[in-house]
Amino acid sequence: MNKTPARPRIPEEVFAAARERIAGNLRLRRTLPVWGRLHIDRQVPYLVVYRRPSRPDEGTSHLATGHASYLAAATDRSLRRDVRALAAAAAEALSEAFGACLVVELWSMPAGPDLIVQPPHFRVVAGRGPGSAEYLDRLERELGRIRLAKQVAEVEVVQGRPAPPGLLPLLTPAEAATVGVKLVGIEVAAVYQSEDGKTEFPLVRRALQREMGRALGRTFLRFAREETTYRPRTYHALGRRVVVKAVWEIDRELSDISRSFDLLLLVSPANTEAAWTAFRRSRYEKEPVLRYRPLPFDPSQMKRRLWQIRIDRVEDPTLELLFNEQRHYLDRQIDMLAGRETPAFLHDSAALYGDVDGDLMALAADVLDRVPPRRAGGGRARSVDAQQFAAIADAELERYRADAPDLVTTAEVRDDVSTLMVSRGKLLVGSRMRIPARRIDALIHHEVGTHVVSHYNGLQQPLQQLATGLAGYEALQEGLAVLAEYLVGGLDPSRLRVIAARVIAAHSVVREGTFIDTFRLLTEERGLGKYAAFMAAIRVHRSGGFVKDAIYLRGLASVLEYLGDGGDPGVLLSGKLALEHLPVVLELQRRKILRPPVLLPRYLSFPEAQRRLESCRQGLSVGALVEGMIH
Repeated sequence: MNKTPARPRIPEEVFAAARERIAGNLRLRRTLPVWGRLHIDRQVPYLVVYRRPSRPDEGTSHLATGHASYLAAATDRSLRRDVRALAAAAAEALSEAFGACLVVELWSMPAGPDLIVQPPHFRVVAGRGPGSAEYLDRLERELGRIRLAKQVAEVEVVQGRPAPPGLLPLLTPAEAATVGVKLVGIEVAAVYQSEDGKTEFPLVRRALQREMGRALGRTFLRFAREETTYRPRTYHALGRRVVVKAVWEIDRELSDISRSFDLLLLVSPANTEAAWTAFRRSRYEKEPVLRYRPLPFDPSQMKRRLWQIRIDRVEDPTLELLFNEQRHYLDRQIDMLAGRETPAFLHDSAALYGDVDGDLMALAADVLDRVPPRRAGGGRARSVDAQQFAAIADAELERYRADAPDLVTTAEVRDDVSTLMVSRGKLLVGSRMRIPARRIDALIHHEVGTHVVSHYNGLQQPLQQLATGLAGYEALQEGLAVLAEYLVGGLDPSRLRVIAARVIAAHSVVREGTFIDTFRLLTEERGLGKYAAFMAAIRVHRSGGFVKDAIYLRGLASVLEYLGDGGDPGVLLSGKLALEHLPVVLELQRRKILRPPVLLPRYLSFPEAQRRLESCRQGLSVGALVEGMIH
């Protein structure tokens, strides 16, 4: 005789865990029958709830699951009472910890035809009058600030039962009052999915999720300060700290792909010095023939591996944003390497590092106009060779090991590089280099004090992409590195001329100038010496057009502006990040997911560096910096 299958129920063990683990301020994560999850990161004075309807509602659950405390559950008839009881148990335990708890339930309403992105619309439902509590006023204001596709959100606040259509509220008014729980419902126009609810629009959903996350976070902050015993400093303190296992898996997969190739080495010629000798023998008339290292991977297979990573498993919208940016960034790098020495390389390079725009060109021209070409002096300037410089760099690294014993970086002299570069935290020194004595300190603090220190700090972070480099990190890294040269007194006018000339050279290659065109532009119009012009032209023409060199001047200008606005240079060294990532990094630090930098550059402790840093904080511009050098 066939038995009727048992109807799903939430096990008593889940209720017990909710009460005991929340009371003990312990992490709680339980999968629920049919569908859903109870996730309590730690004690926080709120709970976000989503009860999935029987109709298709593809995207709405994501709006709840990015928070530190949420309950997402199915609405099968046999589960409805259990889900309400579980929400009540969790909310009561949170209320006991803080004296009150705000429960926000989210549900969707149709958004109309999906021919265009619809404006956001929210209907806030509260059991009290709309203006009866400051946190409700804050919620209305914050939701009203949301923008989507340049469209302003519409918000209405009504008095009524805070529950989705056809369902009972999670607690009755009497139950809520007894346990110190406030109930608010938010009906959200489902602009992130098709009218029938079956198809999600992921980019729209992610944008709305981030905006709603901020709005709810600020509301929770107001509620905590107004209604509870908890006094968090910022709304980030109420955000998620515990992340799902998928976050670390995705971070590792993305970092492994990033570490599987070295873009800078692979796009740089391995025969630069031989090319210079041939170019000089041709009386600077014959374009040099450049040779490159073979690719150590198949680009198509690497891209397949990259796009198989399931970033959609990340519940945290901030981390999802970082991971998606990183995937597109790595995808562009792989495309560049696949297109070496073809027109596609220049296109991808410009997309990755940014266009050489009019403002940057004007700044570069201004530097070159202010700083006259350096005239040859009497006698040869004192210099050190590659081995001597590597020894000086190793001595500097040893000083850092006093604070970071696990710093394993060394300086390595290489025949296949022509300059200085930090690759995966290791300092590479071109074997034929001779470094002028006046430039030693500046280059040590540029390479070790900035690039090596940032890489080391990135390695100390839970997210390894801070070591390999977040999307677009290069401009900030090079801007900080040039700033380091200035702070130690090693940034002289001739160095600034070279940095500005690289912008001119990058602009030349973007405008499809040949190598000879760029070389002549730098020597005949901008007064560079022949070897300096050759090296600048090589750097921008390598592999088909590499415009990264324009970021040195752009990065310096951005860092000076940041410092002039009162920014802290230390936080910029938390890893390899872009200036645009700073709000995200600060948020993740406040949420205890990322750490402050473990190691700070030694030069920041130098008295002369502090004096120069103070002048930067007073609003020093690139132009003023140049004027101070030549007068």
